[in-house]
Amino acid sequence: MHVTTGTFATPHASKYVQQLAKHFAHKLDVTHTPTEATLAFDFGTVHASADPERLTVRIELKELSFAPRARDVVDRHLARFAFRESFQHMRWDGVGRPSLPRRALGKLVRAAKRLRATARGGGGSAPKGSGR
Repeated sequence: MHVTTGTFATPHASKYVQQLAKHFAHKLDVTHTPTEATLAFDFGTVHASADPERLTVRIELKELSFAPRARDVVDRHLARFAFRESFQHMRWDGVGRPSLPRRALGKLVRAAKRLRATARGGGGSAPKGSGR
């Protein structure tokens, strides 16, 4: 299992744990208290915890390749909840790079699919302007 952990220094961590849990409760299996939440996504399990000074999010990934998407989901939702604090993204450690903007992530996923198809002999579609 691959793990990535992010932190965000804030005195409102408990509020954000609860907002994340309540927001996703209608779509996912979620358990939560005022200071901890566990959310079962298709990419893995998100564990959010709050202390008086910070929010910590630990993601147990089913596959390493899910790290950018998982981080993006957390970052995008926290950006909406923590807008008063000018939140941009968690400070992520562990695997991969900081989360990518959605558009860049989509391009990366499409490129990876083309590479896999080519490696399997499926050919895939040639990149634009490649002359093929």
